[in-house]
Amino acid sequence: MNLCRHCGKCKITRPRGLCWGCHKNPAIRDLYPDGSHPNRLKGEPTDAELDAMIAEQRATMPEERYRG
Repeated sequence: MNLCRHCGKCKITRPRGLCWGCHKNPAIRDLYPDGSHPNRLKGEPTDAELDAMIAEQRATMPEERYRG
């Protein structure tokens, strides 16, 4: 039997692998991705955002640190 991804106590009865109690709470429901959307948690940066953050870090680093 599969148990809820959040509480781990109840049987899965709703989408996202959640039980009814966890699924009806919007704060909990938003923590688990919907199967119809890309698998990425809310607030997690996209690939483009990660690339921009890495480029920014390299620009502020002393040149000798990231060269080798």
